[in-house]
Amino acid sequence: MTGRAFASAGLFALVFDGLRRQGIAPPVPSPPGLRYAAPTVPLGAKRDLLSAIMRAHGPLPLLRVGEAIADQGFQPMLHALLRARGPQDLVTRWLRLERYAHTHHRTAVDRLDGQGARLRHVSLSGAPPSAAEDLLVLGVYLGLLRAIGCHGVAARVGGQVVARGDGGWDSRGLALAVAAAATAEWDIAWSGWTMRRDVVAPCPPHDPAGAPAISFDGCAEAVSLARLLGEDPARHLPLAEVAAALGLSPRALQRRLAASGLTLTAVLRTVQVRHACALLAGGEEPLPAVGYICGFSDQAHFTREFRKRVNMTPGAYRGLLHAPRDRPGGAA
Repeated sequence: MTGRAFASAGLFALVFDGLRRQGIAPPVPSPPGLRYAAPTVPLGAKRDLLSAIMRAHGPLPLLRVGEAIADQGFQPMLHALLRARGPQDLVTRWLRLERYAHTHHRTAVDRLDGQGARLRHVSLSGAPPSAAEDLLVLGVYLGLLRAIGCHGVAARVGGQVVARGDGGWDSRGLALAVAAAATAEWDIAWSGWTMRRDVVAPCPPHDPAGAPAISFDGCAEAVSLARLLGEDPARHLPLAEVAAALGLSPRALQRRLAASGLTLTAVLRTVQVRHACALLAGGEEPLPAVGYICGFSDQAHFTREFRKRVNMTPGAYRGLLHAPRDRPGGAA
């Protein structure tokens, strides 16, 4: 199971849910267990599906797929995106997902500020994304922005209005953008953002076996820091922000951590690995999804830091915890 397949499987599943939400029968049957069995979804299969949808129903259903994000319920990877503290944080998290998953297509950012973003959908190599692929990813962006609490989310594609700030869509503008082959450049705007209070990470019922401790030899600042970072392991807080949250100056926090042989990064890694242990012990998320959810930069980084603190790879850890206990070789 590769990172690329993992990312494609999640998007593939969202397409099926988005079509059903619009009352459209998918052109092919949905493979079972897309999110959790993590089947390989080749790029060609995804393109064929999107092309079939566009031929049969036009471009608008692809742009509206992102509306289904509101119906997904709790899923750890989606949860990591929905916890974004504003639109700029969301775009940053999405870019990390693209890098982590080694996606064939990426988002290039030409502008990103408090009022909007100018983005381009590009290919790392080979043919550029199709119009259907462009509109699907744009629709997911718009769905995520609205889901995290952005107001007045609107979008222009190739200079044409395709999404209005009142939540409606402009079919005429969309048709013009598709006819002009100008679907890869997006101007997204929003009028404001209100932080959602209902996106709360579920606490594990108990400490996962073998997870690194967060007592930090009694260093009160490290324990408080771990509690703060544990609220959202995927969010990389700067030193100044975490120090202020603890009522300290950055230098004071560094000194107090150093007195116990610790650093901000060391505490963060412990929190991330501990969170990964909880996900591996209790869920079915693919390994690349776990690494992304916990805030690691890529799968190699996840594996390296996990092994350093748990003395085994994430896959070996999950296998040990899930091994049958009543057969030779099962977990003791």
